Amino acid sequence: MIAEKPQKSPDDLKVGPVQLEKAKVGSLVYAIGTVTNASEFQRFGVQIELDLFAKNGKKLGVTKDYKDVIEPNREWQFHALIPDPRTSSAKVSSLKED
Repeated sequence: MIAEKPQKSPDDLKVGPVQLEKAKVGSLVYAIGTVTNASEFQRFGVQIELDLFAKNGKKLGVTKDYKDVIEPNREWQFHALIPDPRTSSAKVSSLKED
């Protein structure tokens, strides 16, 4: 009997906690976190999109980051620029692969 090869699944891309981090120089702020490829496959053209929120919960906009390749069983540290200084939190709204 031949063992079936596991299939690629979007569920194999796992997102860790998202934090806001001020750049060491200047006033830029980034949403940072980790996407883990928990599969045996390379993942190509991975894009994460995050919704940005003010302290009162109002949505201020979105930010994105992109990685051309995430190797099998590896992590990608994303750094998505936050354009609005009023942002107090960011939440993942989508994670796609080309």
